[in-house]
Amino acid sequence: MAWYSILPPELTHLESWVARIFFFLGLITIGPWAFLVLLDATIWIYRLILWEVPYIGGRARGRQRPRAPSLNERPGGQRRAFGLRGVETDAGDNEGDLIPMDKTYKSRVALRKSVLDQHHDIVVAINNDETPEEDSRIRPAISELYNFMLGTYLPTRYPSMFRLYAESSFFQNLVTGATWPTTLSPTTPTIQALEILSQTVDEDFLILLPEISPDSEEQPRYVLQAYATCFPAGFNTREKLGLRLADIHSPVPRYQERIGRSMDKFFARIEVGKFVKRLNWSITIGTDLFAAFGGTHAMSGKKEEAIELGKLNVDQTVLRCERQTLHRLPVSKALVFIVHTYVYPIRQIKDEGSGEDLANAVDGLKRGNVPEIHTYKRGDVWGEALKDFLRA
Repeated sequence: MAWYSILPPELTHLESWVARIFFFLGLITIGPWAFLVLLDATIWIYRLILWEVPYIGGRARGRQRPRAPSLNERPGGQRRAFGLRGVETDAGDNEGDLIPMDKTYKSRVALRKSVLDQHHDIVVAINNDETPEEDSRIRPAISELYNFMLGTYLPTRYPSMFRLYAESSFFQNLVTGATWPTTLSPTTPTIQALEILSQTVDEDFLILLPEISPDSEEQPRYVLQAYATCFPAGFNTREKLGLRLADIHSPVPRYQERIGRSMDKFFARIEVGKFVKRLNWSITIGTDLFAAFGGTHAMSGKKEEAIELGKLNVDQTVLRCERQTLHRLPVSKALVFIVHTYVYPIRQIKDEGSGEDLANAVDGLKRGNVPEIHTYKRGDVWGEALKDFLRA
């Protein structure tokens, strides 16, 4: 009998089996975590060695030095969170998912470049560009966003798609082959930074700054000072340039009454290093991703007839969703509103079994705290016909 045993000699074998069971359970519990730590350490050491190799290593190619791994970060530096289902999930408050990527990237950026070429003055603009009234804060804000995206975020977050070279002074898009400097030279027009951003990632950018001379001592009001929007949802962004938030949202029913005053306060409270995220949706019929000339929202004073049941053009009807994020730049303190647009054919939604969910969401537009949103989203036109199709 072992010296630590508290059982009589004839029961020692039971104690040994219990110890073995607890040892096995300990391996099951601790083993996966120990494996992850060992795997991360191995990958980090491998990347560190590869980074030092002359000519072909990361140092020679202008990449950032590998970061030491931990249970909270992947070897690339982005934060991770572990879910109960045994898969990694995005932790919504980190900048790792600030810019999402998917398999449509190449075709979508090609479309963005085409839209930029055809509608340049609508897609990119700066308030009072190159006039005495231009806000001197705008160029530093755009330059900061541009440098962060090309010089830091994209090559770090997606190293298989983007890379830096020549001492990190040049950015290369490995998917499209495009190459750009990571910083704006003094002679580079500010508008060019917006042009490059609009065809480098599948996102729309809107840059907001507080008014220089507010009307009162109340919370400063934010103004749209620059943007790059290839996929506006039913409005011409150029017409919103230089406007306050309340004026930008003037067509939205009861915006000023419900949230107008609180939005500027909310914007002012956004801290550097954090970002907020929200989603919205709408139904569009026969409109492209570039929808700057209407088709999404009801027009004031224009009466439209409701689509008859069974007459909905299903093949041209889509669910349009926007993934919106808002974050503050650390130096200029400008707010950057980023929009990623997704479209899903209505027929696909029904075939996947989500038709009833979408029909219920359409019904919910009338039951919200602002029922007028149903009309604003043109639900009076397509609502009944769409629900009839989804529930058939």
